[in-house]
Amino acid sequence: MKTREKSRILLLLTLGMFSLVFSLLLSDTPNPTQISLDHDDLQNSPVSGKIHINNNMAWIDAKIAGIVSGEGIYSDPFLIEDLIIDAGGSGSGILIENSFVYVRIENCTIYNGDTGISIFNSVNNLILRNNVTNNNFGIAVRFGENFTILGNEASNNENYGIYVLSSNEINVIGNVANLNNYAGIHLEESIGCKVSENTVNHNNYVFWSMGIALTSSNHSIVSENTLGYNGQSGIILYNSNDNTIQFNIIQQCYIGIYLSYSNNNEISNNYFKGNNADVIDYTEPESFVELLAIALVITAIIALPAMLIFKE
Repeated sequence: MKTREKSRILLLLTLGMFSLVFSLLLSDTPNPTQISLDHDDLQNSPVSGKIHINNNMAWIDAKIAGIVSGEGIYSDPFLIEDLIIDAGGSGSGILIENSFVYVRIENCTIYNGDTGISIFNSVNNLILRNNVTNNNFGIAVRFGENFTILGNEASNNENYGIYVLSSNEINVIGNVANLNNYAGIHLEESIGCKVSENTVNHNNYVFWSMGIALTSSNHSIVSENTLGYNGQSGIILYNSNDNTIQFNIIQQCYIGIYLSYSNNNEISNNYFKGNNADVIDYTEPESFVELLAIALVITAIIALPAMLIFKE
């Protein structure tokens, strides 16, 4: 890359990062191929109260209360379905913690919360065909394992559409994550995940907004996603190794794929159109300006989730 072009990109990165910092200071699993994605009609459903399940025994209480159905086993998971939940401006519409049974959350509409669907320290969840829009976070999974997040609408959220932290074997497939302020889909400190066939467009509230981000996440696959008009990058990897990025369509982003301190990643068979740069890899900064830009990048990727605290 020519020096002048690199300098221009770095300058815009730096300006975008200052814009992000300034805006923050001003603001306070069954096999997915076997599941139909046809949505049921929720128009006649009443608005329900928030749901909080904490530990396996709480599922039994919720079943007795008529909140859930099912037995919590693979062939008959505990089921939360067909609800409309107004989270009332705080907390999570559905919060599940310390759950080690099979769970399916399906066809719910959740809005006006800190998080639409929040899962903590749990396994074996299927989050299917929900609408989690107009929250701070759409779907958030922390310390989870063996999840499928399939066919959800996670758009118009203040921060992230779908956020996965410290989790293993999470499949994020066929979701729509548009018009979120900072990122459509973000994996952090996660291993062995698959992000595939998602539509991730117009996540561009600030210059640093991104489509799909991997931070300290390894051995994952990002494939066959459609990304367009995301503020800074279509796909970004920071400190993420041994991932496969292929068969994605990335259009009209400032940088198509941006890698920083990431090694042994396979980048192949992606389609680029209308990006200022298709692939940029910053592994060894050559100047103070590059170092400053990368430092600001690191601040945004790592610090943002901590600054945007989950309020349950």
